[in-house]
Amino acid sequence: MSNTKQVHITQYLCFAMSAIKHAIASKFNDGYIQFMDKTWYSKAIYFKLDYHSPAYVNENLTVKSWSDASNNRINCQIMRDNDCLSTFSISFNPDLKYIPGLLPLALDVVNYDLFTITYNLDNFFHYRDRFNQPDLCKFIFAYAETLGTSVRYGIWDIPKLLSGTKGSMVLIANQCTIDPVFYTMDPDASSRLSLQLTSISNRSFISTYEIIDNQTEKVMHRTDSITVFLKDGKPEVFPDSFKETLLRKVPFKISAEKPQPLFDSIPSSHYTYHRKVRFSDLDFNDHAGYANLATFCMDAASNAISSKSSAYKLDFGQDFNPSCVRQINFVCRSQLFPDDEFAVDTWQGSENNTLYFNVRQGNKMICQSEIVIDPQSICRSN
Repeated sequence: MSNTKQVHITQYLCFAMSAIKHAIASKFNDGYIQFMDKTWYSKAIYFKLDYHSPAYVNENLTVKSWSDASNNRINCQIMRDNDCLSTFSISFNPDLKYIPGLLPLALDVVNYDLFTITYNLDNFFHYRDRFNQPDLCKFIFAYAETLGTSVRYGIWDIPKLLSGTKGSMVLIANQCTIDPVFYTMDPDASSRLSLQLTSISNRSFISTYEIIDNQTEKVMHRTDSITVFLKDGKPEVFPDSFKETLLRKVPFKISAEKPQPLFDSIPSSHYTYHRKVRFSDLDFNDHAGYANLATFCMDAASNAISSKSSAYKLDFGQDFNPSCVRQINFVCRSQLFPDDEFAVDTWQGSENNTLYFNVRQGNKMICQSEIVIDPQSICRSN
């Protein structure tokens, strides 16, 4: 992409947090690592970011990170050669404890029970992409974070239900539907987020995540996900007690516990985008979640377009503006972890309204994605 495109200021925060995660993972110890474990986020009490000058897409930047142990603070500088673009500091209370089962005081919960949680998202539309519209990938990421938060705070208590089974839950497929009005929402629009369990089968369940405009009651964004129960790496029938508990609230519905691939082969006319997993790409489980996979696919599309690849026949201009996206489908087979190198193959389908993506490590498939667009809504960028 063109190096005249400025990096959004919120990315500076991602750069700094990524540097801190990298320092922790590398076991570099200058004193502050003593209380920095997987729950370090819960110990943060204050952060400050000073913006000095812009960074640009595809630049090489350096992030310096060090601790002020006496004040329980970590400092960062985001540098371009010898120029400091931004400074960042984050303060901690090492005595704070992460206690699952307690709602965070700042979470404005509307209602919840064992299988549903709804809370207000005032100012959530302030999350903007480089086209100054609601950031689609950030909203997808909110689903994963909401699921994680719900589980950790005992609202959607799947770990408790699965305790003693030695099994785990793994997301294998989802479908995300976006209303076109989503991209025009005002930054101050009030919304709420709802996450609920909707059905169960022998080995999997379907959950539904919705972002609802409080003014119009319209669903702006919906994701339906299939999560499968695994034991020793293989799909396993739910324990009877688990299924009995779920069936008190949700219907039994046969679902595809091994979804069909979105495509069988990759055409010769495709574009390949190469990247490495950064620490800022990780979710609470320390792997790149499916929201990050959506970001990787969007980045691949942008690079294919700016490179004038023949893989795309439609005229998108110089960049991929996601305001034309109406649906995103994923089928997941594996995961990406810190520092993993991977590739994304992308091309336009014969339907003329579909872009396909194959995320892989070498010949190993990580996931397949299908992005359905409205060709009439393409915003061509210069």
